Amino acid sequence: MAPYKPLFAPTSERPLPGFGGVSAIIRDQFQATTLMLLGAALLGPLFLFTRSGLIVLFVYTVLLFKLLNALLMVYGYRKDASMEDVIPKKFTAQLPPVQGKEDVPASQGIVVFLLGARVNHPLGLLAPGAKELGDWAQKCFKQVEEKRDEYGLLGMSHFLGTDRAASNEILTLMYFRTTAGLHDFALSQVHRDTWTWFLAIQKRYPHIGIMHETYDVPARGWEAIYLQMHRTGLGAAEVKMTLEERETAGVEGGEAWWFTPVDATKGKMRSSRGRMDRSDGGENAKEGFREIY
Repeated sequence: MAPYKPLFAPTSERPLPGFGGVSAIIRDQFQATTLMLLGAALLGPLFLFTRSGLIVLFVYTVLLFKLLNALLMVYGYRKDASMEDVIPKKFTAQLPPVQGKEDVPASQGIVVFLLGARVNHPLGLLAPGAKELGDWAQKCFKQVEEKRDEYGLLGMSHFLGTDRAASNEILTLMYFRTTAGLHDFALSQVHRDTWTWFLAIQKRYPHIGIMHETYDVPARGWEAIYLQMHRTGLGAAEVKMTLEERETAGVEGGEAWWFTPVDATKGKMRSSRGRMDRSDGGENAKEGFREIY
């Protein structure tokens, strides 16, 4: 039996991919001042053609409702929506243990692939070519999800860039078992077609930029820690287990999916060095750092 158990038991049902975040992407297209002016512009005609007192009453009613709703959550009278899906403890992310290395954290290497796209245009995602870029990206994401066994995909998360007032930038963080699997995806017809499209639009749409970074991390060379966080990054990965991994983890039956969150309050999992199998996990306490449980 594995020395560590995932916080969520392996399941025989394949998790559904989720790309969501559409509302956040839309909000990211505008600066705060632009959003405020848009709101004022929408209310302006109402002041002209209706009784202004009713408009003012409506605005303050909505603000009061939002304030009361926030206070009810702060004082525990309503469920805190911001805590939805948060795991209320210290946890790490681990891949399924392999035979012969049952007591070794980070016993398998991983490949971290960062894929980014940015629209350097005043219209943001409404700019020429932006929709086509998104369509091609979705085709690639669908391909890698549908053939995740072939490519060795471990997980995928999406983030928005925040280094500019209106970023118009999307970053996808992907994890693979090997660079060979990542390269197999790069050689797929869908990715070839996507690259052909991008090369063809360079002069027509010079405002569309893309980037990627690849990190081939050996076993015992990576670690992760999350405190009162929802599942994100490697912690959001859902790994299809091999036969050897199922046997090592004591998972019976056929196809099984491993959820990476693992308790980080015990043993080697307590410290960064421990999670890379370079200590017993107790050095934080020895150095006077109070441990979180």
